[in-house]
Amino acid sequence: MTDKHKAILKIIERFLIDNPNQRFGQALFNLKINEFAGSINPQAKGHMLRDIYEDKDEAILKRMKDMTPYYSKQNPPHET
Repeated sequence: MTDKHKAILKIIERFLIDNPNQRFGQALFNLKINEFAGSINPQAKGHMLRDIYEDKDEAILKRMKDMTPYYSKQNPPHET
């Protein structure tokens, strides 16, 4: 396991602790790990998932870090 893998898992863990009512799949979307194709390509039809196979761990980690300030403002952190 790389340091980036550990960082990704730590963010997911913190998010799920701070948002216990979220299902795991919701967390993946809310942290922008998975995305609908239309979020990148407005011409994409329906609710197809964007293929993230080619996304590097750095790109996923950046998307996640970009989203966490929004959620930390909504939910005050609490100790584990």
